[in-house]
Amino acid sequence: MFRNFRMTTFAALTAVAMGAVGCNDSAPGVTPTGPTTNPTLPTGTTSTNGTLDTFAGQYTVTSPLNFAAHDVFPGPISDLLNALTELNQKPGSALLDIVNAFSPGTVPSWASSDLVKGLLNGFLTDALSKYVKIQQITMLVSGVTELANSMNMHEVMTVHTPAANGTVNIEQQLASVDFMFLDQPQSVPVPTDAMVAAHTTMSGTLTPHQDSATQADADLTVGAGTFTMPIGEMLFNGAGPAVYQQITGDPNVTTLAAALNELADCPSFGSYVATQIQNSGILGSSSNIDTLTPIFTGICTAALTAIADEAEAAMKGWTLEGVKIDSGRAQLLDLAPTINKNSIDHIADQVSNGTWSWSIPSVGNPIVIPSTFSGVRTGSAN
Repeated sequence: MFRNFRMTTFAALTAVAMGAVGCNDSAPGVTPTGPTTNPTLPTGTTSTNGTLDTFAGQYTVTSPLNFAAHDVFPGPISDLLNALTELNQKPGSALLDIVNAFSPGTVPSWASSDLVKGLLNGFLTDALSKYVKIQQITMLVSGVTELANSMNMHEVMTVHTPAANGTVNIEQQLASVDFMFLDQPQSVPVPTDAMVAAHTTMSGTLTPHQDSATQADADLTVGAGTFTMPIGEMLFNGAGPAVYQQITGDPNVTTLAAALNELADCPSFGSYVATQIQNSGILGSSSNIDTLTPIFTGICTAALTAIADEAEAAMKGWTLEGVKIDSGRAQLLDLAPTINKNSIDHIADQVSNGTWSWSIPSVGNPIVIPSTFSGVRTGSAN
């Protein structure tokens, strides 16, 4: 469930408002110091003729991450990719290995003898080249992992009103991820039931710039915060439109199993292998097309099912717990013009020049990925 941030507007005092209050009256929350002096304001704001610079607010920021350069992929996905590499290079034997590993009993015992296995490997390889688009299948699964090679993380950063000493509370909500495939972004929101775990709170400091007399600029430091990234489920949700549909050309394909079925003709595959076995005579009089066809149709189906099941299980189970953001630095800037205003108004509206590090849990030492962040004000905060 999306975390509801309380949306309140930070108080804005203008010269007109001060006049309306009157010389002898106190504006709410402001200590009167006399008609000729500025009011005392909390550190983190400045006063120019009674005008407050506002830094508190919600900012939608973007952080690019590159998993490919840091070996973040979990073992199950890496193992599956290795198997698919073998399927592309040694189709026949790899097909039998996949089926034996994930669907025991599907391959008959007689297919394990050296003589039969050697000939069968050739028959399977020929059948795969004729009736199964191996290269596209390899692209399907490797394409899913390619999605995670380069990502743009979209977060809602809430900067609360700073304390008198400049310390500030900051909230960070992971909202969505842009996955990239074939240079095309696929935006996937964080699942509703994962939103709470994808949220963290951090401490920080806010230091106004010397030019704050004319605009709301400040340096912001961001401390450490940890949260959970449901990266696998998001990959699974984004793979359909981003990968499966592009490779198969079918806009209705949303799962890997459906995509594989689009790329394979298992009945024709089974019939072809059965005919080759019968014609070879390697099984003697026991070979029968009617008996062999369903066996090898089943081997084809079992292999594709195993690939789909294992890949999707590996994806869905890939959750990164204890992801830490740390060592954050950025600037809050009052810039004009923007899409929302035409002049400087003493309200910071942009996060710029942000840098921080993402620490991804791993066996042994965490994987540290440096990143940048920037964004714009999208709401108010207190």
